[in-house]
Parts: sequence; structure tokens; C-alpha cells
Amino acid sequence: MQVDLAALIRALTAAVVIRCLFGLDPGGRGDELARSEAGLLQALSSPLTLALPLPLPGTPYRRALTLSAALERQLQALLAAKRAQSPGTDVLANLLAARDETGAALGDEELIGECNGLFVAGHDTTAQTLVWTIFLLTQHPEHQAELLAEFTTVLAGAPPRPDELPRLQHLDRALRESMRLLPATPMLFIRVCAGEATLGPHTLPRGARVVLSPFITHRDPALFPEPDRFEPARWQRITPSPWQYLPFGAGPRMCLGAAFAEQALRIMLPMILQRFRITIPAGATISRTVHGIALAPKYGLPAVLAPQDGRPVAPATIRGDIHQLVHLHGRAAPV
Repeated sequence: MQVDLAALIRALTAAVVIRCLFGLDPGGRGDELARSEAGLLQALSSPLTLALPLPLPGTPYRRALTLSAALERQLQALLAAKRAQSPGTDVLANLLAARDETGAALGDEELIGECNGLFVAGHDTTAQTLVWTIFLLTQHPEHQAELLAEFTTVLAGAPPRPDELPRLQHLDRALRESMRLLPATPMLFIRVCAGEATLGPHTLPRGARVVLSPFITHRDPALFPEPDRFEPARWQRITPSPWQYLPFGAGPRMCLGAAFAEQALRIMLPMILQRFRITIPAGATISRTVHGIALAPKYGLPAVLAPQDGRPVAPATIRGDIHQLVHLHGRAAPV
């Protein structure tokens, strides 16, 4: 069966995030909330929104305002419903129960802001990381075979438990290497210098805008030899600093959803690979774009799903500008 695996994985991660953050099951309010959150993120990150932040009819900025108002109403209704229920174990339930040192609770505006931030931090970037990792493993069946053998030894065909994750060393290296090579967030948000600052040999004036790119940093050959190759084994030899390897950013503004994403990826990827043998059809076009804030396959990820039988499948020739980003053993077709 051929599918757009990128679309399926976005739906999967949205369902996981909505369940963990808000305690909502797929369908109904959960699906509606996921669609609203994803639509708002797309509208806000549109180049036209940034270039023309005016509420003119038909503009992405106007759409962002409309979606924002609708999403706020949805979240207000969700807050009211959660307060009427017995305490839960999801993130929103814990935020509702939280109190500061004076005993004060978070207000509705603060709760809505946290809900939006957590959804953005935990959804699209996690989905794109999972998509790119699966793609890279289909193109490097020797590394996928290592993972499947590890899953058999450690997991015996079952979903991974949190206490088993430290034993999945091949899984850890494959994910680290995927996030190095194709980081879900290729550029971090603009920062503005509060005062004069020194950056290497450069002096930056107050008010200078700085953009940090994990995509570029991760391809510095001085830090990562042969940087365009997918080589999970390199993580047995290297220990980059937080400023050299930063798929989630670094410092006090590190991604709020990093811990959630790390855990979710290490649970979802084994469950998918244990169940499905995934191949990319010959002649598929795999190119990149920026979807919201995330690096994504421009045309989705066409894939054929079959029951996992452990049989390695040689990758087919593919098209697209992915060959500009990743060395795929010369299996290139004309773009």
C-alpha cells in the first residue's frame, strides 16, 4: 500500500501531543484543536505574514488573526471542561493544579499561551524528525537492520518502556545523526542584541539581529567529518558541546518541548519499524521545504508499507534536491 508517510506521521504526532498535553483522544475536540493549532502555526510563519502584517482581507495575517481568535475560544472551552473534571495526569491538568510560592494559580491567558507553546514545541518538529529519520533509514538498510536486531534483543517485539530506552544505543545514535543531518528546525528564531556584543572576530552593535542555524553548524566538517553522510556510528567517537550540536537550541531559550520530543521519538520509531517494512518507490521526488518553522519534505514522503519481515530492501533510485543535502551512495536520478 502506497501512502504519504509524512501526512500520516503528522497526524500521529498530533494525536500523541493532544493526548499527552490536553488529555484528549483522537477524534472530536482533539482533532479540531490539532487542526486549529497547525493552521495557526502555518499562517503565522508565512513569509507574507512577516512581510505584510496588516489585517487585510485575504492575507495570511488576517487568517492568522481569525484562527487565533477561534483557537482561543476552543482553549477557553477546554479549560472550563478540565476545571469541571476530576484531576487528570496530562500536562494541562498539572498546569491547572500548579501554584507559585504565593499560592497563586496561572491565569487563563498564561494557560492558553503555555498550551500553544507546548503544542508548537512538541508537534511539527517531532513529526519532521520522525519523517526524515525513517527516510534516511530506508536509504541505509544496513543501519535499519542494526535497529531491528536491537529491537528484537531488547524489546522482544513489544513497545519500548522508558526504563529500556537507555539500552537502545543504535536507536539513540540513529536519531542523533538524523537530527544532525536534517534538523527539524534549520534556523532558530531571530535574536536582537540588547547591547554591543562580540561574536568571534566580529563586534555586533546594540540592536543587531542574529539568526543561529543548526543546519549550518551541524555541517561544519571541523566538527563533523564528512558532514553530508548519514553515519550513526560517529556518535561513538564524538561528544560535541551544546553549542556545536543544537537540534533543540541551547541555553536558557532551549526548546521547551525537547524532553518530550526526545522521549516520544524513542518510543514511536521502534513501534513503527517493528510493525512496518517501509520502502520509497523508485522515481519518487524527495525535496525539501520549510513547513512552518520546520524542515519538511516538499512533496510529502511517498512510501510503500508492508508487514515488517526483517528483510533488508535495497533502496531505489530517487529524484529531488535531497541529493544536495545528503550523500546517498550515488543513487541519484535527474531532478
